[in-house]
Amino acid sequence: MIFSRAVVASTIFAGAVLFSGCANATIVFGGTANLDVEIGQVPAAGEQKIYFDAAKATNITGHVGSQTGTPLVSFTSPTVVDAKNGFASIDFFGSLYHDLTITIAKGFTFTDVVFDIASPDPFTIAASNGGTASLSDLKNGNDEFKAFSINGTNLTWITLHSDIGFSQIKQFELSGVTAVTAVPEPTTWAMMILGFAGVGFLAYRRRSDGATLRIV
Repeated sequence: MIFSRAVVASTIFAGAVLFSGCANATIVFGGTANLDVEIGQVPAAGEQKIYFDAAKATNITGHVGSQTGTPLVSFTSPTVVDAKNGFASIDFFGSLYHDLTITIAKGFTFTDVVFDIASPDPFTIAASNGGTASLSDLKNGNDEFKAFSINGTNLTWITLHSDIGFSQIKQFELSGVTAVTAVPEPTTWAMMILGFAGVGFLAYRRRSDGATLRIV
């Protein structure tokens, strides 16, 4: 893959930061977004390829690590897309697609996703941890593929959106895939606390009822 030098204008919330540099440089989005975007595929620890099941649908199944690997990753779009089998691409079908959401299976999170976009036009990114980013001036007169890496913490999904539309996004990889330990819901905690209180009250009543006056 050939990476060209590019000028990337990146909007951060209400402000804008202009970055100019080589294709492998990093653009860090500040504030509380907790989301970084890199131009160029920067390998991350534990990076694993995503393999698609071939389909023309609005929901595409991906496998981590191999064609039959788990956990499953889903790729969803409001319109039908054309997924090629294997470590391949998600192409437009009939017309360009404007949104693509990448979601990991319930009970898992990830920290990094990398991919290549054909002739990248401006697009935005939203993530499950509240992170957002907006990228523009990406083509810089070139129609070649450009690689991106999106980093965050405790990610369960990211959504890519383009007003112009995507024609092809390919070669997705995930890293930092982690199983999440189940945490009881607030209502579950409340029920547990009430249960403990009830047990304690019954024990107290039992002790009280068992006390008798003894005369020796």
